[in-house]
Amino acid sequence: GNSSCRLEAVPLVPLLMPLSISVFCFDFSGCGLSEGEYISLGWHERDDLAVCVEYLRATGRVSTIALWGRSMGAFTALLHADRDPTIAGLVLDSPFTSLSVLAQELAQSFAKVPAWMAQVVLAVVRSVIQAKAGFDIESLDAINHVGRSFSPALFVAAEGDDFILPHHAQELHEAYQGEKEMHMVPGDHNSTRPEACRRKAALFLCRTFHDERLDQLLGMHAGGLVDIFSGVAKQQQVPQAAMGEDEEGAALCQQMQVFPPLTRMRLVHRRRCSRPFLARATVTLLQDSAEAGFFVRLAPAVDEEPLGGSAHLLVLSVSSSALMISRVCDDALNTLAVGAG
Repeated sequence: GNSSCRLEAVPLVPLLMPLSISVFCFDFSGCGLSEGEYISLGWHERDDLAVCVEYLRATGRVSTIALWGRSMGAFTALLHADRDPTIAGLVLDSPFTSLSVLAQELAQSFAKVPAWMAQVVLAVVRSVIQAKAGFDIESLDAINHVGRSFSPALFVAAEGDDFILPHHAQELHEAYQGEKEMHMVPGDHNSTRPEACRRKAALFLCRTFHDERLDQLLGMHAGGLVDIFSGVAKQQQVPQAAMGEDEEGAALCQQMQVFPPLTRMRLVHRRRCSRPFLARATVTLLQDSAEAGFFVRLAPAVDEEPLGGSAHLLVLSVSSSALMISRVCDDALNTLAVGAG
């Protein structure tokens, strides 16, 4: 936002980082720790944003990029989005339609200046800004950009915002040409957004990235198998330390059942062991449609480094027609070998 800084993004870090979504925060020119004499409320800031996007892509360490901005940051994102169609998605908290409309509203509501007088003052301010900062405030109009923007966008506005009135976000939402959603929250312009709002925005971005890993997590979240933010099975919601062996195994089964070949998976017997190990069993299938098998969860020993990603599992499934060995790693099921049943 205007005269704000990177600290506004701090609450988003614990929300997005566990999902392996990198967070890049920066200060616009004239804000935070960045140098600069003028704040242009979006005109020059969109070039700051373009430089940051170009830098991230040049690193080769990011795939898709989304934008999350509030107030001036949201307005700046709209000014940039129509010239960069590769932006995956936008979260736009309290954007304004145009600077001239916003200035007139603020003059009337806070300074109690009549509309005609506000227009006269704005004309003088416009000429001064053109001379000193090199841009025309009449050009700061997001309505002219939303008609050419097609990246999915989530618009957010606070019901009690008396600085940037909610109608700004609503009008931009109506005029926006891409996939869009509108979300109203309680509070005012500077209120901390509810956790539910931040989670809704995070889920929205997960959908816009079209990433296979995130899509699988979203499927598990929507199916009630796991809470995407806590990593705990929704039906369990039990801390790991408090879980008994059967409860932990059942939770793993629930997470595995998101994969079609394992939808009927149930834990019958559990055994904890250390590597190397040897498991032998005699399986009798009483029906042609029956299936049985093993799944092995690999966990580090006490003195070992934790395994990267999510649960690492080996699955051996047996049916009357086939024997299949699969591996689950980072929420993806990969078949390693298939033999006759």
